[in-house]
Amino acid sequence: MPYYFVSLGSNIEPYQNVAKALDAILLISPSLDISRIIKTKAAGFKSSQYFLNLSLRFFSELSSAELKRTLEKIEEALGRDRTDPDRKLKDRSADLDILFSLETREQMVESHLLPPEPYVRPTVIDLLQYLDIAVEAPLRIPYEIISLPYRNHLIGLQPITLHKQDEKIILGQKRHVYSN
Repeated sequence: MPYYFVSLGSNIEPYQNVAKALDAILLISPSLDISRIIKTKAAGFKSSQYFLNLSLRFFSELSSAELKRTLEKIEEALGRDRTDPDRKLKDRSADLDILFSLETREQMVESHLLPPEPYVRPTVIDLLQYLDIAVEAPLRIPYEIISLPYRNHLIGLQPITLHKQDEKIILGQKRHVYSN
C-alpha cells in the first residue's frame, strides 16, 4: 500500500482553509504527518495575500488517479473553481497536489522526485527528515515558519503527526511506523 506525499497551499483565509483541508484529509487517512508551515509570497502571479504552505504524508488505498479526484473535490468544497482556465494565476482557498508516492518499506527519496518549487521543496525535505527517510538534499527553510490553531492545538512550528480517533485529534511528536 503506498503512502502519498502531498503539498497543501492556501492564501484565501489560509488559517481556516488549511485546517478544513486537514479535516478532510483525515477522513481519507486517520494518520497524517505534516511538515512545518511556511509563509510565502505568491509565485507565478501577483497577489497581496501570503500563502501558507506545508507538505503532508498519509497512507491511502486509493489509486493516484482516485486520490487526485478526491483532492480536487476537497479544493472545490473549499471554494476553488477548477473550471476556471486562469485558476493557477489567482488566489486560492486550497491547492492540493500529489508530489509522489512511496511504498511502505521505501526509506529513501531520490532528489529528482523532489519538487523544484521553492515554496514546496523545503517542506517536503522537512517532512522526510522528520520521518527518517533519507534524502540527498539539505534542509533550508528561507521562509517564516507559522503556527496555526488546529482543533485546540497549535501546529506548524515543527513537523508533527496527527491521529484521528473518533472525533478527537491526537498530536504525536515522533514518527509512527506503519506495517503491512
